[in-house]
Amino acid sequence: MASTPDYFNRKISVGRTRPPPSQLQISGAAASPRTPLFTRSTSSQLYNSPSATYRTDEEFIVLEVGTRFLRAGLAAESSPRCVLNFGPDQQRRVGDYRQWMPGHENKRRKRKRGESWGQNHELWRMDIRDQDTALVEDKLDRALREADQKYLLTDNRPKRITLVVDSLLPRPLLSILLSNCFHAFAAHTITLLPTSIASTVSSGLRSALVVDIGWAETSVTAVYEYKEIAQKRSTRAAKWLGEETATLLAVESAKASGKEKADSTDEPSVEETEEFVTRLCWCQDYATAHTAPDESKEIAEEDFEDISVSVPLPGASQTLSIPFSSLSKPVESTFFPQPLITPSRDPPASADDDELPLPLLLYKTLLSLPVEVRSTLLLRIILTGGGSHVPGLSSRLLSELHALIQNREWDIVRNWGSAAEVMAQKAAQARERKAAAEKNAERDAAAGSTGRSAEAESGGMTMPPTIVELERQLERPGSKSRPVTPGTLRAVESMGPWVGGSIFANLKIKGVVEVDRERFLSQGLASAGKEAGFAGHAGAEKVPLAGTRASLGGKMEGKTVWTLGIWGE
Repeated sequence: MASTPDYFNRKISVGRTRPPPSQLQISGAAASPRTPLFTRSTSSQLYNSPSATYRTDEEFIVLEVGTRFLRAGLAAESSPRCVLNFGPDQQRRVGDYRQWMPGHENKRRKRKRGESWGQNHELWRMDIRDQDTALVEDKLDRALREADQKYLLTDNRPKRITLVVDSLLPRPLLSILLSNCFHAFAAHTITLLPTSIASTVSSGLRSALVVDIGWAETSVTAVYEYKEIAQKRSTRAAKWLGEETATLLAVESAKASGKEKADSTDEPSVEETEEFVTRLCWCQDYATAHTAPDESKEIAEEDFEDISVSVPLPGASQTLSIPFSSLSKPVESTFFPQPLITPSRDPPASADDDELPLPLLLYKTLLSLPVEVRSTLLLRIILTGGGSHVPGLSSRLLSELHALIQNREWDIVRNWGSAAEVMAQKAAQARERKAAAEKNAERDAAAGSTGRSAEAESGGMTMPPTIVELERQLERPGSKSRPVTPGTLRAVESMGPWVGGSIFANLKIKGVVEVDRERFLSQGLASAGKEAGFAGHAGAEKVPLAGTRASLGGKMEGKTVWTLGIWGE
């Protein structure tokens, strides 16, 4: 009779054959390597299984929405999980499979009549008078749902969203953005965080001068103790740089084709222009840009003799040969136009207020600040944005700003009229007194006699004490004196606004502006306001939205805007 197969018998589990942990410790086998005994299942630790616990924590989502992109991710992460662009490929109709055809990437697509350069790559514009808000809502809804279902993969847990946006976003666009975020993620609360404060948080600072070179505008924002206190803007940004680069490539393409003048067929596409800017554009340094024309020509002939760069244009099926020195012209004409960067001159009357070059924009922003705040922000200049990655742009900007400060100092008045000679004499006398005081201080330090009077040294003329001497007199005996650091310019690196929003959300700090889902769906933007007790309008329980742009309390340069600080719970 055949015996019963062994696999029909009951298996003995490993847990029954292994002695309990207490016996292993008694027998002295505790020092031997073994697999640790977990109190929880491995699946719950790796995949956060909801069946492992009855506790449901909130999920923090960080979103950064700009004119051309959407960055989405979870809090406490160092980088976003997805970056979605709003290009023409995202706007194709159902059944349009042209992007998978051979050679479609190299095919140049022309602009439509009446369409500005790069307009089909934008989600919205600050000027919403001629903008289709329904189309903006559809684009945004598609991008948010793609980010949620394809990259974030969120579950049914309650969600809180930290939304990093521009502080001067128009009200209709802000309403569309909040409505789409509530419907796409089913979040119960959205915290608004300006991009300038998020950049300051990601750099590890509390106060900074944030220079954000974006797509359509360049904003210079003074952030002091996590609050926006001043802001100026200019249209000289990445879009302007792209247009200047496209003009350069069109002219070179016309020359290579033997044409006298460039036409619409020679204009490169937005994709080709952006790749050219990313790979080849650069910025000259301050010394080379401000030399005489003859000297700069000699330097260029010595340094860049017979050096040219081959630039392929797949859309036109040709390769251009451009001198390397010409690759900096688009950056120079965009951010540092020659008639405007002269330190001793003001912009001409033909220049608009929103077309100021970047050095003058920084100088005017600093000039409008109090002295204490200005001295703090001079050491904390943050350059961020998509247009800030041009090689040499940061050092050139600081050099131009330093030249403006040295020439103009911190004088608000630019034209004294008939009192110009009197003010020049007073300035010369002040410089002489300052030089004499510094000379006397050096003599006292060399001789070691701090009690020698300045009157004996100057032949009976009494010199006013300097700030250093006054601080030395006020020092307590035996106390350690701190070195006096003069005001200098210093650039600080930042990890970007999205990382600042991730840090802010991970700390679970209550923001000044929080929008509740139920109240927003019933009342709209009127439900968003600044809670009582925060900095702003004293005694007001709610500060409603007002003005032509998004505003949640506080006025800035005649425009009502909203500001957001960090406030502990």
